[in-house]
Amino acid sequence: MISTLLDDILKGPKYSHSFFPFSYLYNPQYINETIAPRKPILVSKNSHSITVKLPPFTPKLLDQTPYIEPEKKVIETMSLFGTSTNNTEVCSSNIGLQNTGVRNELGSILTVGELTENEHYSFAVAAFDANQDMSNEKVGDSLHNIGTYHPIPITMIYAYLAKIAYQIGDFETSYKSAEKNCQLYMEMSEISDRFLDLPENPVTIWRVVQSKLQDVSIVDLRYLTESFIVKIY
Repeated sequence: MISTLLDDILKGPKYSHSFFPFSYLYNPQYINETIAPRKPILVSKNSHSITVKLPPFTPKLLDQTPYIEPEKKVIETMSLFGTSTNNTEVCSSNIGLQNTGVRNELGSILTVGELTENEHYSFAVAAFDANQDMSNEKVGDSLHNIGTYHPIPITMIYAYLAKIAYQIGDFETSYKSAEKNCQLYMEMSEISDRFLDLPENPVTIWRVVQSKLQDVSIVDLRYLTESFIVKIY
């Protein structure tokens, strides 16, 4: 699903609308009318940027408005607003971040860059009708507390999964996770010990690949060691 959203960046903001679940999410017949847009859809984030997709929206107007002012029913563009203040509702004046306050095509994917790491950000969307007026003069619901943290190393994920799975007795998952971690820096030896490697008690010999350890941090080595202990236990 995430890869489909990322394709929008290269192929246009409506490319993902051909695929489930976005084929339903952006289908007009399934979009409930609301006063203001829903929260923007979080696509990805890292320590310096956050990427969101503008949400589907059909405005809910007063009974006579569509007949008197039909242009208010037509949503042409949307704008993203954002702030670094925690737990506060985003308003239309929050245009200090990159790519905020700019009119964009419906369904666009926007990346807000140049953010401060280990900070929290909130975002909301406003829609604009054919008159270029803000629909119902409302900014939508806020997407709160999106943190800009460093990505979790894959070695940490595998090691943590191996450890917790072992603790709860899921030894198959623990073994597979530890094996995945070991494969990042080690390879299985083709040599076996004819006295120890028995059908009822198979023994696998792993050897460290020196070329894979050139850029490994002490933290990565710790996770590798923990995984290896789980695997051979």
